[in-house]
Amino acid sequence: MLALEFRDQVRAVQAKVKPGEVILHVSAAPEFWYSRLWQRALYPRNEVIVLQPPVTPDRLRELRSRYGAHTAISAGDPPVDPGFAWKVDLGRASGAGETWLGELRP
Repeated sequence: MLALEFRDQVRAVQAKVKPGEVILHVSAAPEFWYSRLWQRALYPRNEVIVLQPPVTPDRLRELRSRYGAHTAISAGDPPVDPGFAWKVDLGRASGAGETWLGELRP
């Protein structure tokens, strides 16, 4: 069963991101649980592309171009700012650190 905090985060993302939009998930530290949990929680509504560190500007540009992503979820202590135009704090989910959702600058 998903923790209540994570379910609240998923609902917040679904309220702000349109169905069909691709979302980048950026981790501040290597991890394989929450990034994949986001993929499962939002599928098939939204495709989630996972970026593990190191997150370089070139890699971000490549993935944004390839998938047409304009939105990102960033998690960690602190989360990485992949170039947000705006962001909202989704709070903390046990073990995931602080989580942000935002639109990426063009």
